[in-house]
Amino acid sequence: MTGACDVGEAHRKQDGEDERGDRRQLADGPVSRTLAGAAALDLPEELAYARHLHGLGDLHRVTAEPFLPLLVIDRRVALVLLEPGRSDTDALMIRQPGIVAVLVALFEKLWERAADLDGLDLSATEARVLRALAGHDKEETGARALNVSLRKYRAHVAALVP
Repeated sequence: MTGACDVGEAHRKQDGEDERGDRRQLADGPVSRTLAGAAALDLPEELAYARHLHGLGDLHRVTAEPFLPLLVIDRRVALVLLEPGRSDTDALMIRQPGIVAVLVALFEKLWERAADLDGLDLSATEARVLRALAGHDKEETGARALNVSLRKYRAHVAALVP
């Protein structure tokens, strides 16, 4: 299973549900990969939950690139939100092989460029730069948000992006 989602929205258990189901499903099922936006892990409880699932076998990577929620199952079926930006909307199931292949290729490119959750031992400055990357479309606005020069901002970004 392949998914590009915000960790909190996609995996939050209802109060009282047992985590044994997560453990059993991840141990017995296919490989599951989750791509999380950097901003989704700002809250300590979201990061802890992502690390917990990651430890159970749901592989997580983190990206500053913008993406929309996507779930791909066995590279044959894709689910996308009918109304992007609204997590309470219905999903559209896509079975057409050409469209699913394009969505899988998009996910794979995002996955390649994303950082592994285990490797996220960021300094406070690196975390701020990563959040600025995720939250701003232009380098200039990201630099302004951090109150640094564009040149300094670009140097921080270059240090973060392999």
